[in-house]
Amino acid sequence: MAEPTSCSAHILIVDDDPRIRQMLTRYFENEGYQVSAVADGQGMRDAQRRDAIDIVLLDLILGGGEDG
Repeated sequence: MAEPTSCSAHILIVDDDPRIRQMLTRYFENEGYQVSAVADGQGMRDAQRRDAIDIVLLDLILGGGEDG
């Protein structure tokens, strides 16, 4: 794995599977990125209103009647 670097990019992970969210969060944080993770579309919209997001990793099949 690469040595962590200081990145200003903020990644938002949107996935209804907590194991996938945790795995991706750990990976990108270890690479030096700022990471937020949410379980659904409403959480995504809330995070986008609250924070400056540079990249969204979006699960295409979300639960709760919404999909990516």
